[in-house]
Amino acid sequence: MLFLKAQFVQPDWFKQYISVKPEHHTCQVEGATIAYQHWKNPGKPALLFVHGHAAHAHWWDFIAPFFKDDYQTVAMDMSGMGDSGHRDAYSNDTYAAEMIAVADALSMPQQTVLIAHSFGGMMAQRTIAKNPERFKGLILVDSGVRHPEDI
Repeated sequence: MLFLKAQFVQPDWFKQYISVKPEHHTCQVEGATIAYQHWKNPGKPALLFVHGHAAHAHWWDFIAPFFKDDYQTVAMDMSGMGDSGHRDAYSNDTYAAEMIAVADALSMPQQTVLIAHSFGGMMAQRTIAKNPERFKGLILVDSGVRHPEDI
């Protein structure tokens, strides 16, 4: 049997951004520790990256640092995933509270934009629908769109 060894060559931009290390922090939400990482840039507009189901904040490590010169950039772990604590029960409103808590813990401005993938996109829609004054916008990546009352 012949096996070919695949070679993956990382592009320079990938190596550059993956090498930029964020600060790691936590906050408490309804009895669970919520972990997040922060590429600091105080006084700048903010981006909050939210991962998909069964994922974690490090899924954004290759792209979030790209924005660090112009934005305060943060990626979080929703409860039950990544480095965040687990709960006995989960709800969409609790995930929304976690996004608010991370933004508030860092004093992110009201003009913060959520960037969310898949399941995280659904939870981010819920978050913005319940807190329209807290965020400026939402960028969905590979996520469905539903009426907020249906999430």
